[in-house]
Amino acid sequence: MSILRITVIRLRETPKFLIGEGRDEEAVETLQFIAKKYNRPCSLTMDGMRAANAAADPARRSSFSHAKSKWGFAEIWVHLKGLYVTKRIGLSTSLVWFSWLLIGLAYPLYNVFLPTYLASRGAKFGTSVYETWRDYALINTCGIFGPLLAGWMCTQKYFWGRRGTMIIGGLVTCVFFFCFTQVRNEAQNLGFNCAINFCLVSFIHV
Repeated sequence: MSILRITVIRLRETPKFLIGEGRDEEAVETLQFIAKKYNRPCSLTMDGMRAANAAADPARRSSFSHAKSKWGFAEIWVHLKGLYVTKRIGLSTSLVWFSWLLIGLAYPLYNVFLPTYLASRGAKFGTSVYETWRDYALINTCGIFGPLLAGWMCTQKYFWGRRGTMIIGGLVTCVFFFCFTQVRNEAQNLGFNCAINFCLVSFIHV
């Protein structure tokens, strides 16, 4: 898939990234390409971009770097300070980092200690190499189809768009996680793992 991403599926860089790198012409060209591809209007031109830049900051530099080295500590420090430029942005930054800290702790702990937890409650699973890789393949295959459902739900007014889809998906995933504590055999283990991965990949990452 990585090779196809480079050779066949030629995705473009996002306009936000290009502007951040000072590549305004590519950003405008990308937006115009997307608008043309999906038959949407796009009034942005390079002249308009230059005018907006001049109005926002006449001394705007092309390098977009705040220090001699783009990868130096001084440059990194400028961006870190920008994450706390106001109380609201600082709170948002802290909450995002704290959320990912908890996810980083919970996810490996869940996978490491879950078999021990279930075994202590009488669960019996197959331990052969074939069963391990078979289950791994089936569980991850279920995750492929989840985003298709989530994408469809995002377009439907009955599910309140992306936010509603994430809420519904989060609640359904929680239900499956709690039900998983009752697993006692290989079939139940595989079934709940498939359901959890389907919901987790599709809804939580909308």
